Parts: sequence; structure tokens; C-alpha cells
Amino acid sequence: MKSKIRVVVRVRPQLPAEKTHSCETLQLGNHTVRLGVTDSSQKEFRFDHVLGPSATQKEVYDTAGVAQSIASVLEGYHATLFAYGQTGSGKTYTMEGFEYERIASKASERASTKAKIDVASDRLGIVPRVILELFDALKTAAVIKNKAYRVKSSFVQIYNEQILDLFNPSSKQSVRSRRCDSAFLTNERGRFRCLKLRWAADQEFFVEDLTMVDSASGEEMLLKFTEGVKDKIMATTNMNAASSRSHCIYTIYVESIDLENPSLVTTTKLCLVDLAGSERIVKTGATGVTLQESIGINKSLFVLRQVIQVLSDEANMNPTGQNAVAKTHVPYRDSKLTSLLKHSLGGNSITVMIVCLSPSDLCYEENLSTLQYAARAQQISNTPVKNAGEAHKVLVQQLRDTIQSLHAQLAEVHTVVDRRRAD
Repeated sequence: MKSKIRVVVRVRPQLPAEKTHSCETLQLGNHTVRLGVTDSSQKEFRFDHVLGPSATQKEVYDTAGVAQSIASVLEGYHATLFAYGQTGSGKTYTMEGFEYERIASKASERASTKAKIDVASDRLGIVPRVILELFDALKTAAVIKNKAYRVKSSFVQIYNEQILDLFNPSSKQSVRSRRCDSAFLTNERGRFRCLKLRWAADQEFFVEDLTMVDSASGEEMLLKFTEGVKDKIMATTNMNAASSRSHCIYTIYVESIDLENPSLVTTTKLCLVDLAGSERIVKTGATGVTLQESIGINKSLFVLRQVIQVLSDEANMNPTGQNAVAKTHVPYRDSKLTSLLKHSLGGNSITVMIVCLSPSDLCYEENLSTLQYAARAQQISNTPVKNAGEAHKVLVQQLRDTIQSLHAQLAEVHTVVDRRRAD
């Protein structure tokens, strides 16, 4: 079956600093966004849903059909939800809902932020809500479908084209020096082990040695997620007091076991993606490390837009979905981000895109660019395929789990050895 990418637009409220400027260029309908001041200059875009500044976190969750995405995963399909927009447009708030506070910095260091996890339940974003709702859905499905479920998760950030594991405590150790090599990346937050991107026919692109964490309850999984959030690389810029300096991909894996035939295991995944925002360096005032991060973010988003453009052009050339254009090159491999999102864009995932906009007229050009690519994205057709249970995958997964455990133990040994050498 064919499934087009669903697009939901969210416009955040004005920030205090924006209230001295006008907010006249955005006009919202239930399914339309008009951008421009005069009728002759206005550009109109049509999407699945459009939500204004008064929308609550729950309204965004419900309107985006996140519950349906969870249901699809339990039915055997992969699903993806990703937030896209310029820096400071509300993507991280939409996905997490946590507050971020500024960290006092020395004169020689840049200003940064840290997450405040303890927030009111109505502020919780999509990821915490998914985690808690998923386990409720699993309890019901286990009875109705006579199945047992195992839930795992992984959490990575893509920082300057390096894949960093936010779940592996042995991959990060605090050091004072600032250096980088092929295996590690060091910044003011610590020393992170860089993971490798691999390709396999049965998995497509995957991250080698990625930590998978089992969870028996929503509370347990949410606690682990919040621990990972605290290690995200953040900074303060002129455009965003709590700016993500990396793309974050949180993936939930659901293994379903048919109790009438326990050797059959079906594995599906739900990818929840908080993209770093596109940045105009003149506006952000980025310098030094922050400038290099901005360049890295913009490069990877440029590739993402290229992928969206190629796929939407292909869809326009072949609107019926029949006789696909031969050998169209889609540049997935040009960035780590698009490699890992290959199944979400033109692949076998049911995908929802949440487009975040600023209401300020100062962001007219950024809003226009965001809306143009969102309009292209909704032309893309994916081909979701129901994953079938396979008996041999049980043994394969057991072997992979064993290898992963051994790698983790080895990393811990290396950490102890490094510390003793440092002493």
C-alpha cells in the first residue's frame, strides 16, 4: 500500500523578545497557512492540519495522530514522527516538553543549558506521551492478540556528522582537554565514543554497537529517556536560549511473540526525531565552536532537503505510483541523518512530519523555506510493509544481544584502564 507523509503545522506563541515586532505575515486556517502581507504577495500552503499558538501539547499529540502511529507499530508496521523547522521554532518543546535553564559559564566558555526534567504533565511532549501510552496499549494488545511483548529503545545524537550514543554511560567520561580523534569526540560536556554507520541488506543503514535498553514499564523507559536527554549537546544563541546542537533520534523497538508459536518474533520500530534547526549565522551570532556546529547542522539539513526534493520530484513525475522513474538517485548516503531516515522518507515507514514555525515577521524568509519543503514532503509516498515474524530472527537477535553485552563490558574495562593511566 502507498502512504503519503502526513504534515501537521504548529505555530508557537510569541517570545518576550518578539513582542516589540509585528506578527502579520502568517494567517492560519484549519488546513492552510498563508504567508505574506498583501493579497498579491501572499503564498498559500495546504496541509493535513494547522495548529495555532494556543494549541496545547495534548492537542498536538492528538492532531498528529500519534496514537494511530502506536497502533500501526503494534500491527507490525514501522512508523516515524519528526519535527522540522528553523532554530527556536519549538521543535524540542513539541517533542520533549522539558524546560531548559542556562548554565553559568566562565568567560572562556560559551553559554549552555541543561534540561529540567520535572515538568507538569500537561507540558509533556510527544516522546514522553508515546512512552506512557505505548505500555497501556501493549497491555490491551497482549490480551486481545494472545501475544507477549518485549520493548527496547535506543537514543543517538548526530553531532557534526558523528553518531553519539546517549544511552551508553561507558562511552562518555569527563575530561578537561579538548581534542578529537576517529573514535572519540570531546567537548565541554565530556568525551563521547563515536559510533559507526553500517549497511546490511536486512537492516539497511544501522548503527554498530548501539546500546539497546530493555524496559518493563513506561516509567522505567521514561526515566532512561530523561537520562539521555541530560547528555544532549546544547548551547545558547541569539535566536534560541536552548539550542540543540545535534539531531536526536529516539527509537522504540517492539518485539511481539505469538504465544501459540513462540518461535515467531516480529520486530517493529517507532522513530521519534528532533531535528536541529536551520540557522542563519548572521542572526544567531554564532562564533567558534557554535559556528562550526551551525555549519554542520546546515549541511545535514541541506542534504535532507535534497532528499525531500528528489523524492517529491519523482512523485510529481509519477503521480500514480506505477512504473517508477528508473534509477533516480536519492542522496541518502550524503549525510548520517538521511541515511538513518531512509526508511522514513520514501521507504517502508508510516511517517508524520510536524512543521514548527515562528509567528514573528522577522522570520518570514525562514518560515517560507520551511513551508516550501513541508509542501514538498507531503507529496512523498512511502510504501509501508507489514513485518512478518521469522523464526530464525530469534537466534540472530540473541547472538546480537550477546555481542552487544560483550562490547559494553569491554568498553567499561577500557574506561577503568584509562582512569588508572590518568591517575
